[in-house]
Amino acid sequence: MGDGTACRSEKAPGYLDERAAPYDGAVARALGRADAAALADLDPDLSRELQVAGRAAWQVLAGAAGGGGFSAGLLADEAPYGVGYFVAAWSRPPYGC
Repeated sequence: MGDGTACRSEKAPGYLDERAAPYDGAVARALGRADAAALADLDPDLSRELQVAGRAAWQVLAGAAGGGGFSAGLLADEAPYGVGYFVAAWSRPPYGC
C-alpha cells in the first residue's frame, strides 16, 4: 500500500503535472506484476518533485522481494483529489509446493 503522485489534477496538492499519470501508471504495472526491479529503479528526485509518499516503502519492498518468485495482484489504483493511491498483494508459494 502506498501513495503515488500528488499532481494528477489541477486541484491536487501539487497541482497538475503531466509526468504524474505516467509515473503512477508505471508504479501500478510494477505492483501488479511483482516487478521489484521497476520499483527499485524509481527516481528519488522525480518522486520528490511529484510528491510521491510511497516510493521509500516500495523500494523497501523491492529489496525484501529479492530475486522474485512472487505472484501479485493490484487491488486498488485510484486517484481521488488528484493523489494516486495503490494497494497490492504479493505472495510467494510455500516452499515444497
